[in-house]
Amino acid sequence: MISNNDYIGQSYEIQIDNAARGIHQTGAVYDALAPSSLAFHESGEWNHYKITFKGMRIKVELNGVKVVDWMRNRG
Repeated sequence: MISNNDYIGQSYEIQIDNAARGIHQTGAVYDALAPSSLAFHESGEWNHYKITFKGMRIKVELNGVKVVDWMRNRG
């Protein structure tokens, strides 16, 4: 039987929160990796993401800027 919380620890969230910092700010892989640069638009403006998760690699482009290129660990 699969519980509703089975995804926790097995999935990733790409954050959108301009007020947060580090691993919780816009563009971050939440609780795992901070974005390499601040590429977000201010509140009230659209942000555009391109998120690629292929094999063990996560790439995030935010407003045309690569902010994450990360090989995640297994397990």
